[in-house]
Amino acid sequence: MTTSTPHTTLAFSLDQFIRDLDKSPLIIQAYRTDIQQFLIWLSENDVTVIRAHHVTRSHIKEYLRYLANKGRTGTTCSRKLVSLHMFISYLVKKGVIPHSPASTVKEPRKDRRPKHILRPDEFRRMVAAARGSPRDIAIIQLTARLTHVHFMYNGCYLWKR
Repeated sequence: MTTSTPHTTLAFSLDQFIRDLDKSPLIIQAYRTDIQQFLIWLSENDVTVIRAHHVTRSHIKEYLRYLANKGRTGTTCSRKLVSLHMFISYLVKKGVIPHSPASTVKEPRKDRRPKHILRPDEFRRMVAAARGSPRDIAIIQLTARLTHVHFMYNGCYLWKR
């Protein structure tokens, strides 16, 4: 295997990184896609960046801002930053670059989705619809337990822990 040098292109470094990853095929594909998208963005926004030592913290922050402006969620941006962290940390470990420009980039805020809570009347209708089906009642009971909702089948009481 060829050793990396600061003169190695980002595309070649990505190929080496992917080959050396000891992860599941789906994780490898996610990393590859995330990093390739960053490299494409780099080539469209700063043609002078072709080697790892040219990548700056500003490039990474601008890329995350670009993603946010395109409507990507904080969770998606955070995942892409993790992929970049992994790739750049690999380059540091291999001696391609002296330090990681991603190490001080703040993780984007992850979006919190509001939780849907059944109203008591919705819950009663669900239980009523399941009457006569022990399987459906069991599914409702299991779901209620897993979500910390308690009820009594006959009286149909509903409360939270």
